[in-house]
Amino acid sequence: MTRRLSLSLALGVALTFALGACGSKPPAPSGGGDPFAKLIGHTNQMIQILKDNKADPDKALKELAAYQEKHRAEMESDRQQVGELMQKDPMKVAAPSSIYGIKSAELDVLTRELTASAKSK
Repeated sequence: MTRRLSLSLALGVALTFALGACGSKPPAPSGGGDPFAKLIGHTNQMIQILKDNKADPDKALKELAAYQEKHRAEMESDRQQVGELMQKDPMKVAAPSSIYGIKSAELDVLTRELTASAKSK
């Protein structure tokens, strides 16, 4: 019971932090840390780029593409490491995987909205 409560609390804190409730600016990806943390940091940065440039969809999409190109090798390496971690111990990475999934879905929605907006102008 105590272990479940601790896990639930840790997941809640992680979700709160990842979803930006701990500050207005998402944390930048760091050079160290686990690959999920870095991927979540990159995803937060890309979401912020889209939100900061929502009034100018073309600019937002260009800045997003530039960010992705600049960090492509690092993100690919992190994705590969995540895949290896998931193979070794899927339960250990369940919580960060959920957070990454939520953030990736948010990024996808924002990208689709801005792409549609850019096409309509």
